[in-house]
Order: sequence, then structure tokens, then C-alpha cells
Amino acid sequence: MEILDINCPKCGWDEYSLHTKRRTKNEVHKVFRCKNCKRIFTPRGQFHRMRFEEHFVEKVLWMKQKGATITGIVRHFKENGIKISRTTIYKWTKKYGKTLTFNENVNIEEDVLS
Repeated sequence: MEILDINCPKCGWDEYSLHTKRRTKNEVHKVFRCKNCKRIFTPRGQFHRMRFEEHFVEKVLWMKQKGATITGIVRHFKENGIKISRTTIYKWTKKYGKTLTFNENVNIEEDVLS
């Protein structure tokens, strides 16, 4: 069983039950019901409501940290059929660049397009 550290956004209660699952274009989200106020909610992470999946954002930021230029990253993904703008990469770098850290021993370069 997966242990989550979440609270109800309405009352702050930390006891909840799995209500259902909601499928989106990119993934399946768990929907919970608060045992105190009976509100139904989905926990929100830092990548809430993003068009691209979390691992894709991490891979782009990893490439940027390794010294790739924004234009080079855009060109790399465009050649492989993934459309992403320079502005999007710039905003990701500004928003998540300081909060995401990468282990130097991990090589995700081969996994960039999976």
C-alpha cells in the first residue's frame, strides 16, 4: 500500500480514503474522500495541470543543466516529433531549476525520448 503525505485542502484533515481514479491524457490520478468533511479531492504536486508529463520536464531540465542551450533542446525534440517552445523551457528553468537536483551518477541521456 502506498503511503501518501497529503491533507484535505478544505479542512486540513489527514485521514482520507481512495474514492476513485480519474484518467487524463497523460496519466491516472487517484481521487480521495476526506473522512472528516467528506470532500472529494486530488492531491496537487508541483507539476499540477501541466501539458507535459513530470519525467519529460525533468529530462529537459537535466539537459539544460548539462549545458545544452534552449534552442538546442527545442531542435533535439523537434527532430524526434515533440513540439516544445523556447519560452516553455525558459519558464520551466525559472520555475523548477533550483528545486530539482540530479544525481551525477545517473545517466538519463539514453532515456530522454522514452
